[in-house]
Amino acid sequence: MGRVLKFNRVKREKVLFDMIKKLFIKIFYEWKWICAYRTIDKNDKTLPRPEKKYKYNLIDMPRGYWAADPFVYQKDGNIDIFFELFDINKRKAFLGHKRLNKREKKIDIIYEFEGHTSYPCIFDFEGTLYIIPETKADEQLVLLECVGYPDKWIKKSVLMSKTNTVDSTPVKLSGKYKIFLYEENTLNIKVSTLSLGELDIKNGKVCNVVPIINYSKSIGRPAGNIIVDNDKMFRVTQLGIKHYGEGLSFLEFKYDNGLFVEQEVTQLLPEQIVVDSDEKIKGVHTFNRCGNIEIIDILTVGHFSLVRPVRYFLQKFGWFGFRDNDKLHKQVYREFPVSIRY
Repeated sequence: MGRVLKFNRVKREKVLFDMIKKLFIKIFYEWKWICAYRTIDKNDKTLPRPEKKYKYNLIDMPRGYWAADPFVYQKDGNIDIFFELFDINKRKAFLGHKRLNKREKKIDIIYEFEGHTSYPCIFDFEGTLYIIPETKADEQLVLLECVGYPDKWIKKSVLMSKTNTVDSTPVKLSGKYKIFLYEENTLNIKVSTLSLGELDIKNGKVCNVVPIINYSKSIGRPAGNIIVDNDKMFRVTQLGIKHYGEGLSFLEFKYDNGLFVEQEVTQLLPEQIVVDSDEKIKGVHTFNRCGNIEIIDILTVGHFSLVRPVRYFLQKFGWFGFRDNDKLHKQVYREFPVSIRY
């Protein structure tokens, strides 16, 4: 009986210690995501191999910002990246753009929503470019249309309302556009559902959504555009079992007559990523390709910051130019794009 009581006491102490540790990290640790790219052969469809390391070039951002969820698109000889741009002081994310083949130190804010936004999934439909960003905070799934490449975008439609989907990713199956919808259970983040819906771009809606697979672990969440290699299709997905942004899993999938099956074929983990920097890589959770460019984001090891809780306090009260993003619902930037030079 004594051993049981001692075991239960030790277990409770461990749970309490873990809770305090997580709270401490949340309050005092500053995390940062960095986008990075490498040049590949434009015909290279090879997926990452576990035994191989890959050298990437870091993409710099202005002071006070970090960037994640990068997508890349090439047009008219230019290489453009679209990403989540996070303002550290305002504690809010926007959709950002940077021209990779230009040496000028400039980024553009191309769109802002009331709440947090990320994952600017860019794709071409009948000659027009669109972006479906994550806008879970606004409980919407939105379609943005490009009206002036690369940095002028307008809201074409609200594809879905009252939705909590994250990182939605379009896919062309049997000549028809569909979309992968991933929804995390709000009560238990380890229980999530992947659904497939019909993407009606002309009428601006998603319909006939059908759940196709449930996950009992933090896996399966989309992490980039679909990779097509001849008759094979691959979903890039996030691994998040140990921690958020743990790594990438590449799943070959098939969908036939309503039957969906997928199987992991490889992974890309932080220890495989090499950068010319002292940054210690903790995670990676987005992977995209276009032409001869492959792009990812990396999570760096956090650092202790006494400024973080002070900044959070000022934000809550809206003092000294800080904003409470939970209470203030309006766009800061009325016209887009807004350029930031550094």
